[in-house]
Amino acid sequence: MDDLPNSPTPPPEVAELRAECQALRQMLGSILILLIVVSGTLTIFLARQWKWSKNDVQAARQQTEAMVAEYNRGAGQMQDFVRRLAEYSRAHPDFAPIAAKYRLQDVLTNSAAAPAPPTPTPMKK
Repeated sequence: MDDLPNSPTPPPEVAELRAECQALRQMLGSILILLIVVSGTLTIFLARQWKWSKNDVQAARQQTEAMVAEYNRGAGQMQDFVRRLAEYSRAHPDFAPIAAKYRLQDVLTNSAAAPAPPTPTPMKK
């Protein structure tokens, strides 16, 4: 058999290893600084979005509270109108199919037994 001489690979020099380690440390430091900058930018962006959406919600809240108040003011008139339609359907049989389609008789029986609609509570700001 052939005896091949074992020639060990030359060990890397210590200086070369230290240079590679230093390059890795610099790269890690750069990546960490970049990560801090990106997360800070994202935090500022999200804070601004939160502020703007908070203002939008407050504006929408004012509009919806006005609409709910207007609806509550007219709720009695609407119930009175439906009651009159149901009574009209009793007196005029040709209107009965329309009253049956929209269940006006059910509204009459339910409105007598149903309590007044609850008043909405204002949302906390």
